Amino acid sequence: MAGVAEISLALLLIPNRTRLFAAKCIIIMLVAFIPSHIYFIQKGEFIIGSIQMTPLNSWIRLLIGQPILILWAWWASKSEIKLFG
Repeated sequence: MAGVAEISLALLLIPNRTRLFAAKCIIIMLVAFIPSHIYFIQKGEFIIGSIQMTPLNSWIRLLIGQPILILWAWWASKSEIKLFG
């Protein structure tokens, strides 16, 4: 379900009139996922499908991935995209 919301919000970043709303929602969603990253760090090593998650992976996602994605969403809200001409 979160994947559907992420894709929908990403598509809403395209039109200028919905960009600020979408970026704010993406930032809120990324902040809301922080407790799940902390849970994965506490859980230790486990497997999701064919992907093996380790505490190191979770730390990297929490300390590097989340801030980069939050900054990207903030930057996207400030820029104007011109698709045609």
